[in-house]
Amino acid sequence: MAIVGLYLLSICLPNRGKRIIMLTTLHARLVRDGVFHAETLQKLNESLFLASSDTALTLPASIYGRVWDANQIQTVLNEIDGRYDGDTCLLYSDAKKVSESIISLTPEWLRYGSVDDMRRDVLSLFYCKPLTLA
Repeated sequence: MAIVGLYLLSICLPNRGKRIIMLTTLHARLVRDGVFHAETLQKLNESLFLASSDTALTLPASIYGRVWDANQIQTVLNEIDGRYDGDTCLLYSDAKKVSESIISLTPEWLRYGSVDDMRRDVLSLFYCKPLTLA
């Protein structure tokens, strides 16, 4: 039954909604796991321009446990050079590697655009210099 629900959600949910859910749940998972420290939804929204209101991100952030497996995310983060402490940003090469791994873990029903679009968004979470959005 859950598979049918996810399939219907993937069809009915617009790409903008998928983007909000994907990035907000990923961010919440990373905050929960201590990768990011005291990061707020407001800061996430300001950097990625997800929604017109920060409160619109509250519900998606609360379901991160249903979207992202903590062990899979930890495996990806273990690929980062050991100096990463969550307070500093990553070099481009490390951020790109992590973003590609995270994109491969993204559930099919949450894929909202091209791999390049999704990679650019995830890169923006980790990379020192935020990428400009076209």
